[in-house]
Amino acid sequence: MLVSGCALAAVVWQHSANSTTTVVVARRAIARGSVITAEDLRGAELAGETDAMIAGSDAQLLLGQAAVIDIDAGVPLTHSLVIDTPPLHAGEALTSVALAPGDLPPDLAAGDHVELVVTIDGAPGEPATSSLADDEAVVWAVDEAPDGISTVVTLRGPIGLATQIASASDVQLVRIVGG
Repeated sequence: MLVSGCALAAVVWQHSANSTTTVVVARRAIARGSVITAEDLRGAELAGETDAMIAGSDAQLLLGQAAVIDIDAGVPLTHSLVIDTPPLHAGEALTSVALAPGDLPPDLAAGDHVELVVTIDGAPGEPATSSLADDEAVVWAVDEAPDGISTVVTLRGPIGLATQIASASDVQLVRIVGG
């Protein structure tokens, strides 16, 4: 009985090691922000753990999505590599800002609409002034900074917002209902 059980386990293991799954891979390099088309995709047979990868039968779900990062040719695609966001339009920019804890909502995520409170240092002897930025923005990405303390938030908004962020001595984000 024990020998039969071991033999059966060996057969099952061998079968799983030899089985492959069709997944979607990049046919060519896809630049960050590019909208994915059918010409960017191809199927590939892979063995092993493929649960995180997009199955070949689901390839159509990728069409029209944008690459979050540069994707090299041959890389298996996962949902974390794409975002269902239209590409930037003329007059829009992606601007990143490193924020300290307390300067952003703790559960901020891509797609959230935010207003920015910008603080500008005053002249020597003058107090700093804080105000709402001229435009709202949409969160593109939220990532932990290399220092392990700050959070880097990438915002999508008008180009003018980038200059307001760059000239500010401090920035805080306030999530709003938007869309």
